[in-house]
Amino acid sequence: MQAGAVNIKLMADIADVQRKFAEVEQMAQSMSKRIELAAGIATKALGLLGIGMSVNWAKNMVMGSIESAAALNDLAIQAGVTVESLSGLAAVGKYSGQNAESIAAAMNRMTRSLTSVTEEGKGAGFALQAMGLDVREFQKLAPDEQFMLLARTLGEYQDGASKAAVSMAIFGKEGAKLLPMMKDLALAGEIQAKTTTA
Repeated sequence: MQAGAVNIKLMADIADVQRKFAEVEQMAQSMSKRIELAAGIATKALGLLGIGMSVNWAKNMVMGSIESAAALNDLAIQAGVTVESLSGLAAVGKYSGQNAESIAAAMNRMTRSLTSVTEEGKGAGFALQAMGLDVREFQKLAPDEQFMLLARTLGEYQDGASKAAVSMAIFGKEGAKLLPMMKDLALAGEIQAKTTTA
């Protein structure tokens, strides 16, 4: 691909991401207005029963939810995965102390180590080969697919120092902390996303 075509493709991709983010923001604002209206109606109804409900409290609750969804969206973009996939991974990860932020960071470390030409990158490549995975085929997968494949492959290994070493070669020094989650993912099989798009 020529430099001009790559630049045009990159600009188109950036424009697409910006458009999608604007759509998410518009949907969030619309949802916020509808929920605020519903909260107002509920407050009036509960007020008749002698139970006061603060519209401000309801608004803050809704805004907190919107901010959480926006943060999850940002993490998904940073990790190069969908919101649904990251949400599903986080749902499994919470049982082993991992959250969306730590999972996105692990995916970024994995991507960096597999694209690096340093000793770290060589170590990650050797780790994949030791697990019987083809490095080039592995690199063609999306980060969430790579993560799931590693979980399934690591699930076939006996717990121990070599398993921790392989994980650290791919995910960096925090790799051993991911092993409980990887085990859960291997047992769970395919993940189910908890967040859906409108």
